[in-house]
Order: sequence, then C-alpha cells, then structure tokens
Amino acid sequence: MYLTSFSYSEYTGRPQAWSIEPFRLAKVTLLVGKNATGKTRTLNAIFGIGRLLSGQQSLTYQSGQYQLQFSYELSQEQPSYQYELDYEDKSVVLERLVEGTVVRLQRSSSGTGTIYAEKIESDLDFQIANNQLAAAVKRDLAQHTYLEHIYNWAQSVRILRLGRQTQNLGIFIAGEPSVDTVSSESSSIAAAFISGERNFGPERFNAEIVKNMNELGYPIQTIQVIDLGSLRGVTVPPGMPIQILAIKEKDVNVSVDQSQMSAGMFRALDVLVRIHLAKLQERPFCLLIDDIGEGLDFARSSALVQLLVKFVEDSELQVVMTTNDRFIMNTVPLKYWSVVHREGGSVLVFNERSHPKAFKEFEDLGLSNFDFFSRKVFLER
Repeated sequence: MYLTSFSYSEYTGRPQAWSIEPFRLAKVTLLVGKNATGKTRTLNAIFGIGRLLSGQQSLTYQSGQYQLQFSYELSQEQPSYQYELDYEDKSVVLERLVEGTVVRLQRSSSGTGTIYAEKIESDLDFQIANNQLAAAVKRDLAQHTYLEHIYNWAQSVRILRLGRQTQNLGIFIAGEPSVDTVSSESSSIAAAFISGERNFGPERFNAEIVKNMNELGYPIQTIQVIDLGSLRGVTVPPGMPIQILAIKEKDVNVSVDQSQMSAGMFRALDVLVRIHLAKLQERPFCLLIDDIGEGLDFARSSALVQLLVKFVEDSELQVVMTTNDRFIMNTVPLKYWSVVHREGGSVLVFNERSHPKAFKEFEDLGLSNFDFFSRKVFLER
C-alpha cells in the first residue's frame, strides 16, 4: 500500500502556525527546493505519523493535524483509505479512518468512539485514553483487519538523514544481533547488512551491492562485517563485540572499515544496503531519504539517484527524497519532481499531478530541469 496524499499543520491560528498543504505522492517523489523551505520538515512529518500509527512513538507532541490517503495501486482514482488525526496539548481531538467511502473508525476528544467489527458487521463503541491513537491500540485481526493495512504501512516507514549521517558502529551481543528489516534511523548499517546476508545469501545480496557500488565508480571487490573487539573511545560491556562493515577495493591489499571510509562512499553504501534489503523482502516499504547525494560528486550522485529510481519502479518500494542540488535536479525527470515553495508558515508543493499543464508546457520547451526550478515556472498557475 502506498501513501498517495499528505498534509500536515500545527498551531493553526496562532503565531507559530505551520502547514504543509495537501500534495500527491508517486512511487518516486523528489522534493526539490531552496534551503529552509520545508523539505526536511515534510519528511519529518511523514516519519512522525508513521511512528505514531505503528505504536513506536507515544503522543507527546503539542499540536498537529494530519490528513493522509493510501491506495493499493497508485493508478487508483479514489483512495483505498483516508486517515485524519487532530491533536492538541498531547491529546487527540479527532481521529477518523474511512475505507473507500465508509467510515470504519471515529473518535472524539473524550476518547469515546466507534469502530466497525467485521465478523458481526456492526459498529462497536469504545473508550480509550485521550493520548492514545485508536488506529494503533484497537488492532484486532479477527474484527478489524483494515487497521493492519495502516499499521503495516506505518511500520514500513524508514528515514535516512544523509546530510547529518554518522558512520555508526553496530554493537551486537556474541555475534547474534537482533536485526531490524531496513532499519530505522537509529540502527546501524551493519545490522541491515547482516540481515540481508542471512536471509538472502551472499550471492543474492552482497554481490549485487558490490556490483552497484562499482557502477557508481567505487572499485569495491568485497564487503564484509568484521569484529573489532574494542575501539578507542568506545566502552561496551564484556562479551559485546563491536561489529562494523569493511570493504576491500581492487588492487588494494588493506581493507577499509566504515569509520575510515569517505563520507560519500559510506552514504552510497548505506543507501544501497537498505534499498536492496527492502526490495528482496518483497513487501511495501516507504523509505525517506534526506539530502540524497550529499557528500557525493556529480557523477556519483546522479548515478545513485538513477539506480534508486530503477529499483523503485521494479518493486513495491516507495521513496521520498529531498535535494537542492542542481545536478540531481537535472538527472531526475520532472515527472518525479515535487517543488517545495514556502510562503510564510505555509509550505506549498507543486508537481505533475497538481499542475500538469505547467509541467507539460515546460517539458516541451526543451530546457534543463533546473530552469524549471530557478525560473519558478511552477508558480504559473
């Protein structure tokens, strides 16, 4: 299932008001815009609602209003599900889930509401704490299977912050790590790599990543996880070896671990490990990548984005990326673009789905994609 429409606002009617106006998403969505226009904040808002709906995050935020639409197929005219959440002072004011045109769940600020039970084909009354999301706590495979679709999407949301990324160590107990799927922002690349090799084998997983790194211009021959035992400045309890990724390049006798890699090489490797793992698991994933291409030169950043687009189009993945790099803008076709433009506290998003005429007319001119952005053609409504 794919996220097809998204909007968010907070502190409505107050001086600190902020909103991301409704916009439609594709399988590949490249959010382009100047600094401080709301690109990263948009990713954070999507990541935040994913954590709330999956139960990984409690409702500790002061204010927020979300409206999301989901579809099984992006070509659908009408969404499969619509979800709305409104909260103030860490308490839910309104929550509603609509399947097609039928309300399946709704609740008010008192925590009381109704939820459709499939086996008895009737609505049931409920009451929960006003700081809980009914979509998360009322899951029941016997009576509310529709909630599983929302939950599965929420669990799939992952974020990579390439602009602020550190080469994190993976610390595991006795070589038996508890491995996440694609990994959230807090877990290590080594954990994701180990999961891929264990579940899909070196030839299917490792070899493909080596091949893609070569295609990006990194002459890598092998990738492996090594046990450092101990590392200066890092203190771990006894029996907890430090495991980390290492690569060996062609015509170089010495391996290089991830703490010694260039930032660009590590970021490219990190993205490829996680995207390959997500694709091989053959289930939907929503991957958010902030500052795609950060730390990479023109040729490698362009090649990495082209690889990602190819992976996504051939899988059930959905990727939302941000950039303000003109070379990446010129590499990625306009059909994947969503231009982010801020007017005060309001973030507006323009794309081919919302403004088809402006995009089509510009493409016919034969100019570079960056001209579409720099000349603000998207504002010609």
